[in-house]
Amino acid sequence: MSNIIPLAEKRELTAEQRRKSELEAALTPAKASEVQKLVATLSASLAFMPSLLDPAAFSAALAKFLVDSNYPLDVLQELYQRAAGPGGFKHMPSIAELIALADEIVAPLRSELSELRHQQWVREERQHRCTAFRSRLVDAIGEAAPSLDHIELAARLVPDLRRARMTNMPDWADFADEDPQACTELCRRLAAIARAEFPDPDSRESEIQQLLVVAAQERERKRWPGVEQQAPDWTLGLPREPRQRPMEPEPIDHSTAMKRVAEGLKNFQPIPLPTEFEPSESFAKAQRALELRNPKRPSEPAKEEQ
Repeated sequence: MSNIIPLAEKRELTAEQRRKSELEAALTPAKASEVQKLVATLSASLAFMPSLLDPAAFSAALAKFLVDSNYPLDVLQELYQRAAGPGGFKHMPSIAELIALADEIVAPLRSELSELRHQQWVREERQHRCTAFRSRLVDAIGEAAPSLDHIELAARLVPDLRRARMTNMPDWADFADEDPQACTELCRRLAAIARAEFPDPDSRESEIQQLLVVAAQERERKRWPGVEQQAPDWTLGLPREPRQRPMEPEPIDHSTAMKRVAEGLKNFQPIPLPTEFEPSESFAKAQRALELRNPKRPSEPAKEEQ
């Protein structure tokens, strides 16, 4: 298998790097002299409100805000066109309005550059981790370790594994220390899957799932020789076989049900209950104490007779 990165991926990286250089050049802050010249042109194009007492101080403050905000010259020229051009302001707007308009113009460029820088950081961080991982395998098995390209291609499948909910992956560092040969083989097979073309994402995920299951079974056999072990589930979250439903009772008709009830009543033996209540000794003592505490008055029967 070739260790060369595919030409399409190199072209993609080159295009990103070219676009990143273009954005960095386009977002180079304008010089202070360029900003002051543009503010002077804008002040001459728009009339100041009569309530503004010192237009010169306003222009100086506006130039300072624009310089401190590091706007490129192209953005400032677009700002002038929107402010003083057709459909723009009739009078000189406030500094806050001009700064908000400049931010609206420069926001897409800065956002795109930030995204490209983040992608570059992710690639560099992944390459650093892959280099450290390969050094770990080289220390264990020497030149038999997988190439850096193989490890990077296998690492690129991690987002696909997470999207497929294959979250219970083996700990690669422990796997490399435990069985570097098997870890090397797994990296090479994952790299082959990453390079291969599949008709749809489900086919790729199915291929990865089968590879992980086989690798897990082989790992468990080596860890527990001579013992039948169930391989750990490295494909947690994937669709599994449906659970069996509990057995339901066989349906019967009404007449059969009534016959069964009648047969049960024939064998029914009620529990005998006492005919008279015999209070316990503690209950009798409590009742006598209550009568002594609350004796009946003589007038109470008379009232009942009336």
